[in-house]
Amino acid sequence: MNVGISLFNLLVVINFSARSGARTLARALTSPTARLLAAGVLLPNLLSLASLPFDISIPPRTAAILLFMAIAISARFVAYPFVVVYFLLALAFDLVATFALQFNLAPTEFLVAIKHATTLNLFSSPVYLALAVGIATLSAASLWLLNPRHLPDRAKPSVIFFSAILIAAIDFFGHVSPHYYFGKMIGTDKPVESASLKSGFGNAFGATRRNTIVVVVESMGQLVDADARAWIAAPFGTPDIKARYRVTSGSAEYFGSTTAGEIRELCGSREAYDGLDPARAAQCLPARLRRKGYTTMAFHAYSRKMFDRANWYPTIGFDRMLFGEDMLPGTKRTCGTVFRGGCDSDMEDLIARAAGGAKKPFLIYWLTLNTHVPVVPADAKVPLPCDDAASRNVCVMSSMWRQVFGTVARLALDPRIGPADVLVVGDHAPPLWSTRERGLFEPGRVAWYRLSPI
Repeated sequence: MNVGISLFNLLVVINFSARSGARTLARALTSPTARLLAAGVLLPNLLSLASLPFDISIPPRTAAILLFMAIAISARFVAYPFVVVYFLLALAFDLVATFALQFNLAPTEFLVAIKHATTLNLFSSPVYLALAVGIATLSAASLWLLNPRHLPDRAKPSVIFFSAILIAAIDFFGHVSPHYYFGKMIGTDKPVESASLKSGFGNAFGATRRNTIVVVVESMGQLVDADARAWIAAPFGTPDIKARYRVTSGSAEYFGSTTAGEIRELCGSREAYDGLDPARAAQCLPARLRRKGYTTMAFHAYSRKMFDRANWYPTIGFDRMLFGEDMLPGTKRTCGTVFRGGCDSDMEDLIARAAGGAKKPFLIYWLTLNTHVPVVPADAKVPLPCDDAASRNVCVMSSMWRQVFGTVARLALDPRIGPADVLVVGDHAPPLWSTRERGLFEPGRVAWYRLSPI
């Protein structure tokens, strides 16, 4: 009987303790401090914190985390409309800083790119759609909690402050990477290192009045794996190419995104495409070759409106241009997702026909398109080089790069074009969302290949 009573008393104590603990936990989770902590620290940073256990690559967000914390602490002393404005400004800063680093853009370049967003199919990507919904939902929840009707005045600012410092440290050390730093976006304190200069191509063009081909390949960074690089460049190792060309290769430092890569290789400059002064534009490769009597032609399978290429291409010396709007009525098919445009695999015939009808000598400039992330496996016509699901995107891009190299090799052997001075170079490394896949590329480097007629 005594044992039964003791067990009963023990169960009563355990039940009471569990209820008491649950009430204590409930009070803690709904306490003034917890609600402010959720509004200013947890909810605004939930997506980046949730990415830490997974193979998701995003830049550290230290400044944004501290901004949201400061807004939460000061919300009790500021009129709610101003809280909303400050929060939205902090959110805008967060998005610009984060996505600028993610996509190799300086913040000012990212702001310029926003005005061209109407040409993109952003929400055709499930990733971007999920991000937009998640950011909007979490931001709305934070603002709801920061409303004076829901915001208690007994919260402990010190808890919010030190929690934000801890979260910022976790976020920084969890996301820090040599692939993320603003210096790579700007690089104004460093001399220009272009493939054109490193390969000797820039000193040779126009000297022999041979035809010239420059191909800037979307997102072709310098892969760490030499065997992978050799597989991609295999079309340049065929007996026909070796009989007619000397092939050299290497890597060059890059800063910025695609337009920065174009200006780097065509103009030897880091000036913004919309800020080139007439003197600098006159020294760009197309302008220099045009003065030598060359016909200068530019090809790109995307819209002429994107980054105003229809306006600044003529400024740097192109007198003929073919964009996506020009090719699609004839090819009648599109490739890609977010950057939905013409297919790079259709460009060979268009370039060869244009070259066949041009007055020689001529410059062919081709900016590829379809390896913009996210890539579409169906756009890869060459069998994929690997079956590793963890690096699937890089496999698809490698296949598509090899496809481009095959096109360039055939153009170089085409009697309407070759023998020609040829330079193939990446614009920047791919802005992949996978930490593992980003690690397959050398930070800050792009690959280049030069074909010199023997």
